[in-house]
Amino acid sequence: MLCDCKTGFCLDFIVYTGNSTNVDPLEKKNERIGKSGQVVTTLMNPYLNKNHTIYLVNWYNSPTLSLLLHDNKTNSCGTIEKNRKFMPKLDEKLKRVKCPLEAGVCDKRDIYMRTTLHDYNTSSTNKTDRQTGMQVMKPNCIIDYIQNMGSEDKTDMLISSIESVRKCMKWYKKLFFHFQDMAIINSHSLYNLITKKKSSVADFQLAVARQIFENYCNIEAPHALPHHAPVEHPLRLVERHFISRVPKPDGTSRPPGRRCVVCSRRGKRRDSTFHCQICNVGLCVTPCFELYHTNKRY
Repeated sequence: MLCDCKTGFCLDFIVYTGNSTNVDPLEKKNERIGKSGQVVTTLMNPYLNKNHTIYLVNWYNSPTLSLLLHDNKTNSCGTIEKNRKFMPKLDEKLKRVKCPLEAGVCDKRDIYMRTTLHDYNTSSTNKTDRQTGMQVMKPNCIIDYIQNMGSEDKTDMLISSIESVRKCMKWYKKLFFHFQDMAIINSHSLYNLITKKKSSVADFQLAVARQIFENYCNIEAPHALPHHAPVEHPLRLVERHFISRVPKPDGTSRPPGRRCVVCSRRGKRRDSTFHCQICNVGLCVTPCFELYHTNKRY
């Protein structure tokens, strides 16, 4: 995913489909950048030779890719794996060249950077080391990287906060809803940029949904049919009642079913081929027939 560093707007993305992933053939100029490098050159193809700067995570960054981008007048900066192919050993003296620069920083863990934009200068982080009392200094490439990569991390965080994707068996449904979430994030970025407002993504998403319903949904609620409670026989609890089968209509081989009034009262839909002739209601043999004729509230 390629994002703008200032606004977090998603400029382009590639759906990974394994070996069949559609990438740019720019790699033919340099066949050593690998599949991850191909992804970068594909996304950056419209922006090459315009003196832009791209910030990369360690999975995409490599020495060959940074040289290829630099040849196409594009700066690059990002973390990099120590064991990347053609990566020089930082414990040895590096050859003095203007481009590129490799740097290693020891923090809680070793961080390796490769940049074609910065030099070896450091800047203060306005933090003090508790043990030495001295100001903590960081290379400018790391400070710049953290500031600019924050927008991409923020975009991922915002997408996850409004994610409408649910577990489903069809992969294309999940992909569709992810595209929908990305469209919401991009629209929110443009809205804040144009109106100079700082609305939250959740409020913006709710406003979009309301406007869609107001403009495109004109469905009238169906009129509820009047509910008629079954008329109970006045001698339901005192008369002598006998259960019998529902009579067969002429020309049919099996008796029709009637809705059991006891099951219906309890929210269950159940048909029975038995009924009470006196009360003229359908009833299950057991226990509904007995409950209906012995309990006031069945």
